[in-house]
Amino acid sequence: MIKRIIILNSYDYFGGTLVLSTLCRFLIKKGYDARLFMVHDFPTSKVNKLKFWYSWLRNICVYNIKKIIYFFAKNTKYAKSTFFNSVALNHTYGCKIQYSPFFNRKNTLVLYPEYLYGNVLGGKSVVRWLLYFYKYSNEKEAYSNDDLFLCYREKFNSYDLNPECKEVKINVFDSKLYYQYNFGDRKEKCYLIRKGRGRKDLPECFDGEVIDYGTSECEINRIFNEYKYCYIYDTQTFYSVIASVCGCIPIVMVEEGKSRFDYLGENDKIGYGIAYGDNSEEINFAISTRDKLLQSLDYEKNNDLNVEKFISYVEDYFSCKLKKNDVIAKTKNFS
Repeated sequence: MIKRIIILNSYDYFGGTLVLSTLCRFLIKKGYDARLFMVHDFPTSKVNKLKFWYSWLRNICVYNIKKIIYFFAKNTKYAKSTFFNSVALNHTYGCKIQYSPFFNRKNTLVLYPEYLYGNVLGGKSVVRWLLYFYKYSNEKEAYSNDDLFLCYREKFNSYDLNPECKEVKINVFDSKLYYQYNFGDRKEKCYLIRKGRGRKDLPECFDGEVIDYGTSECEINRIFNEYKYCYIYDTQTFYSVIASVCGCIPIVMVEEGKSRFDYLGENDKIGYGIAYGDNSEEINFAISTRDKLLQSLDYEKNNDLNVEKFISYVEDYFSCKLKKNDVIAKTKNFS
């Protein structure tokens, strides 16, 4: 029997970390002992374990010092600085935290996102959730043949490791953080790079603001409210949805010879509110279907069904039951 679920997650605030925290919260609400193990630097290749644990300890200390400072400074102008951004926008709200690396491995399930290499916590029962394309398929030391592989979307699946395409999709949208407040005139265009930074068709210079790693979420909301168009070079980012929500027309810059259907899996929706290509037909589609996108952002029921799928996949694969707590305790606020 599995009595505890530990989910490795990062303090960084972006799509994947929000999804992992949301899964944790749903499992807690259902009565399971689910916890986040928070780190800052994930191993992405063979690494010295001592170095990894030093990084983990250092970041635990730094993060908690920030929390203490933020508690006393949250009503001042300093709370709006980039230094406090990861604390103010703390996606671990409502989650339990596993601070210690010492736990009973026989009755604990460990879940790793796809960008983590190896089994740093030494889990006996391991789930690897492919929230993006998996780059370690041919590196045998990155995973075990006994690991359970799940994908977030069919498009991200590695069929060699997950031949049945077991899919668990948790959607997250923070309507208090991302919203449209500018209904008037807008500047012409901005750009979003992120995972598209290696593309050869990136402009040599940009005639508008650029969103990349390091741009705070508050700044992203501001930019999407100031510009009419956003040219997006990260073809698999949820920020295209966020742009549309903020009233900015997202234009995904498709690679040569491709169309929207090359980026959407068979089980994906049609991509409401988003243009795949800088042409009038796609832009008109994005504008005309934006209302449908907004209506689709209530994910509660669908997320609940997908958490049940996750539980079923785990219990079937490991031939065990996930133990529920007899009494569902109120979750402590760790924000």
